[in-house]
Amino acid sequence: MPSIFQTLYCKHKDSVTVATATTNQKGAFVFDKVEQGDYRILFSSIGYLPQTVEIADLQKSYSLGEILLVEDAVMLAGATVQGSATTGYSDKKVVFPSERQVKASTNDGITLLQQLMLPQLQVNPLFNEVSLPGGGESQFRINGVQVELKEITALQPDEIIRIEYHDNPGLRYGNAEVVLDYIVRRPETGGSFGIEINDAFDFPMWGNNSVYAKVNHKKSEFSASYSISHRDFKEVWRDNEEKFLYPDGAMLHRREEGELGHWKMRRQYLKAGYSYMEPDKRMFNVAFRYWSDNTPNQDYNGSLYNVADPSDRVRMLDKSTDKSHRPSLDLYYQENLKNNQTLVFNLVGTYNQSSFSRIYQESRNGNILTDINNTAEGDKYSIIGEGIYEKKFSKISLSAGIRHTQSVSDNEYINGHTYNTEMQQAVTYAYAELKGKLKKLDYTVGAVLPARGLKREMKILTTIPSIPVWYCTINCRISRSFVLTQAYIALTLHCQTKRCAANN
Repeated sequence: MPSIFQTLYCKHKDSVTVATATTNQKGAFVFDKVEQGDYRILFSSIGYLPQTVEIADLQKSYSLGEILLVEDAVMLAGATVQGSATTGYSDKKVVFPSERQVKASTNDGITLLQQLMLPQLQVNPLFNEVSLPGGGESQFRINGVQVELKEITALQPDEIIRIEYHDNPGLRYGNAEVVLDYIVRRPETGGSFGIEINDAFDFPMWGNNSVYAKVNHKKSEFSASYSISHRDFKEVWRDNEEKFLYPDGAMLHRREEGELGHWKMRRQYLKAGYSYMEPDKRMFNVAFRYWSDNTPNQDYNGSLYNVADPSDRVRMLDKSTDKSHRPSLDLYYQENLKNNQTLVFNLVGTYNQSSFSRIYQESRNGNILTDINNTAEGDKYSIIGEGIYEKKFSKISLSAGIRHTQSVSDNEYINGHTYNTEMQQAVTYAYAELKGKLKKLDYTVGAVLPARGLKREMKILTTIPSIPVWYCTINCRISRSFVLTQAYIALTLHCQTKRCAANN
């Protein structure tokens, strides 16, 4: 039986990942644009022993043929059990890392995730990145609380009990295509501290560094972490190609010949948190987070020429800066009730300040032909509140919730003239969702009732449009945990819209 939707890694001899691939429904895969050299191909699947294929002195396209995976043996309470260290439910798969996988993970939750090689996930431990084919959204959680990916890097592999993998998450998780919930053990007393330095000392324009600390006392946990990434490339260039199609059918095709420029960036992330947990009863979590992104130099210059007439050439200058600051406060409370019932309340307040400027010029013989100078600055305040109820039965799970977002934004645009826009927005939606499993068939049935209000420049454009939507998804699984077919049905019952306008 082919292993489908499985992620594979192509590595250099020094273990640096150079390419990833995902198997199709026939179990086939391709690594594209791999340069000549020596490589190792890493294969792994849940319930099977990992395998490595060595390729020496790759010169041209190469076929590995058919590769057979051998079932793993898991030791439980002194007995050897053949099978997978994973358990499937209607709403998730629960993966228990083996002792071998924990030892093979160097220092954080990202490297452990690479060892597990879950379907669809593409993990790059060098840059601490996790992506999906097609660029879908991944959401990360620790003990049920949503966190940033940088907080996963502060986890130690030996403190991770299991990972709950939602490859078909419901409405509770927003637009996420995949949700990874790390369930970790909490010591009653003690603490941990760690620092990670990834700086190229002979190449001082690149670095990823982080530090974290955690202290536990009885049911409380105090934590803090900080990370910084910096880049400073003083010899960068770009090669662009642009086409302009005019209403009369004529086309202008131009190419850019880049010359040396400057690109500089610094990103910072700070998190301080407190958590109180009574196992199997309740949990309270508060987290302060701060993001900073400063790109003072994105400076490019060169020549633009007409492909149809290379003598038609102009000088080009493109310089921009981009800065943003985003502090937030996150309050999370979870109460576990009797009979597999759960109540969750979450409140998040965020302030986002951003500024952007760009200068673009085209000139010929010292005469400026195009001169664009834009500046945009914005402030946004938002608060998001959410309440969720969940009930789990033997073969089905029921969830319902309501979510409200209130935001106010103020933006200023300068381009020879100054423009100001103010907007107030309110979005509320309630949902109910039922998930179940019937033999090899997973199904989801739900309903959504959204409502939205928008106020812009003191003029109310739209208030409270109500659009109830019923939907149904069906997943047919015939091989361990891989989705082969999926049907999606959405029914809009009615739409009621009320519009009014109020002058200032």
